[in-house]
Amino acid sequence: MEESLRAREESLRAKEESMRAMGESLCAMEESLCAMEESLCAKEERLCAMGESLCAMEESLCAMEESLCAMGERLCAKGESLCAKGESLCAREESLRAKEESMRAMGESLCAMGERLCGMG
Repeated sequence: MEESLRAREESLRAKEESMRAMGESLCAMEESLCAMEESLCAKEERLCAMGESLCAMEESLCAMEESLCAMGERLCAKGESLCAKGESLCAREESLRAKEESMRAMGESLCAMGERLCGMG
């Protein structure tokens, strides 16, 4: 009976050792999982910061795009104004050419009259 008790006690000790080893293994696993969780949290925080930075960059680019569009519209308006002025100058030039032609013709006519008058006298 004493041997049976001893054997039982040894069996219980072995189970206790096994349970202790299993508990230590579980604690190590838990620590490993906690470290992994902390690492994932740090990565998530970095990704959030990157996302916020990208959003700020996008907002800045949108503002730049709007500014460039406004500049483009102003340049278009100036271009249209210059085109209108150019067309006006072209029309003026044509009018001046016509006047020049008319003056030349009048001058030639006056020269011819003068020559005739000189020939009469």
